[in-house]
Amino acid sequence: MEEIAFRLNPTQGLVGMDKTTRVGIRLRDLMAERAALAPVLADHHARLERISWAVYRVQRAILTPTTVARRIVAIETGSWAAMEAAIDRLSTTYQVEELGGVRRAAHRRRGALLPTQEEFYVAAPYIGPEKHRSSFWRMWAQAG
Repeated sequence: MEEIAFRLNPTQGLVGMDKTTRVGIRLRDLMAERAALAPVLADHHARLERISWAVYRVQRAILTPTTVARRIVAIETGSWAAMEAAIDRLSTTYQVEELGGVRRAAHRRRGALLPTQEEFYVAAPYIGPEKHRSSFWRMWAQAG
């Protein structure tokens, strides 16, 4: 769950968000600091290698700090390695940025003023072909 949440939104983490960097504090990073938990993290990594992944197009409409709508669409599915390679291929069209160890291909960056939109591509564990609330397109148009 944390892997998906962080990849779709880098401010997410099961432990919270670092207010200085605005990057999510992930439980797995805290666990990595404890040698006794290495086998648990190895099992987690092995599971991530076994499951299906997707390259998601993530669109976010931000109207106010608390009024945000998100749409995710799986544009390609496959292994973790194949989906990371797909993000690399997108680097010929979009700028690929790394944040918290996750690479995202930015199509539209979030503006400093609200309302705003953001749009990027990221590899994440596969959770379905498309997900968004019914009001997304109305909010997307308002944010544009």
